[in-house]
Amino acid sequence: MNIDHLKDKFDLNELEVSLLEYIKKNQKQLKNITIRQMAKDNFTSTSAIYRLCNKLEFSGYSDMIYHLSSNTHNNAPAQKYETIYLILFNY
Repeated sequence: MNIDHLKDKFDLNELEVSLLEYIKKNQKQLKNITIRQMAKDNFTSTSAIYRLCNKLEFSGYSDMIYHLSSNTHNNAPAQKYETIYLILFNY
């Protein structure tokens, strides 16, 4: 799975990997999922999600969701984040 590549590149822990799996699984609904909902669905805190955003070099949750949502890819995500998108969603 390509998430393993992100795990190695960004030194992600198990919780962060499970958050990425959640994001991958819910790609089409990402824009409708709040940080609190994601935290609740993954039995974690919003702080853990913010730490993941920072590790992946996003400025915050909204920035991460914007760049990883399915509609954004059609509009060509910023080159800085394109690699993460392509790895996560197997493009």
